[in-house]
Amino acid sequence: MDSLVVLRPRMTVDRYSSVEKPDWTLPPERITVPFLVSVQPLSSSEDGPERPAVTTTWRLLTPPGRDLDLRSVDRVEVNGEMTMSVVGDVARYRAGAPGRVHHVRAALERVAG
Repeated sequence: MDSLVVLRPRMTVDRYSSVEKPDWTLPPERITVPFLVSVQPLSSSEDGPERPAVTTTWRLLTPPGRDLDLRSVDRVEVNGEMTMSVVGDVARYRAGAPGRVHHVRAALERVAG
């Protein structure tokens, strides 16, 4: 099991379009998750030799009965070691009772190089 800190970007209004957007140039809000999660590697790929980079995808799962305030614009810090971006929508699997979450699943990605 892994410890998790959600890194939430500060939102700023684009001066050209007046649309609110995440601004990663500002220090993000750090939200410590009070329970452990499971972060599992899924796949890894390498780019060509001209511009070497390794892209690794991961799956984040919360324990049964645990919801997680995680958004597609967030990043996460796992075990204080790796920072990864949330990729796509965060899935909340429902439990039997309306409004209850059984667990949360999210795709994560880390690019190194």
